[in-house]
Order: sequence, then structure tokens, then C-alpha cells
Amino acid sequence: MHARADALTENAASWPEDIFAILQRFDVRQVPYVPDAGHSQLIERVLGAPSMRAVPLTTEEEGVALLAAGDDARRMGRIQSLAGADGVEHPGRI
Repeated sequence: MHARADALTENAASWPEDIFAILQRFDVRQVPYVPDAGHSQLIERVLGAPSMRAVPLTTEEEGVALLAAGDDARRMGRIQSLAGADGVEHPGRI
């Protein structure tokens, strides 16, 4: 019985690191979160990562809008980087 309890304790202690490693592996740069004591270890790791931007939210629903807007901004940024101020596409111009 103790071995199972020890394994559960180990898993409970390592899940924030496991998730943080997955976020890094997939090059996640923006991490919206709702402050939560149960997720504090993971949130602290994200806050300390120079390659990630942690964005506190008041509700999970705000995260949907934030991530959708971020994806749209990247697409718009690529489109705008190809077009000059005159709106005409100029290949090779950045």
C-alpha cells in the first residue's frame, strides 16, 4: 500500500515539470492562466522562463480570445510584412 502512495506522491510532485517540459518542447511562447494555488508551481516556472510570456486572466474564457487574437495577429503580421505602405506586395521586402 505504501509503494502506491509513494508513486502517487511522486506523480503529484512532478506534473508541473512534465507540463512545463511539454510547453517548451512545442515552443509555446504565450501562456494565459487564471491564478490558482493548485497550479502555482507551473505558473512560477512559466513566469521565470525568458522565452515565455505569462498572461494572468480573470476567467478561462478570456484565454480563448487572447490566443485567437494572437494567432490572427501573427497571420496579419505576415501579410503586412509582404505589403508596402501602398498596399502592394513587394517580394523580398520586409
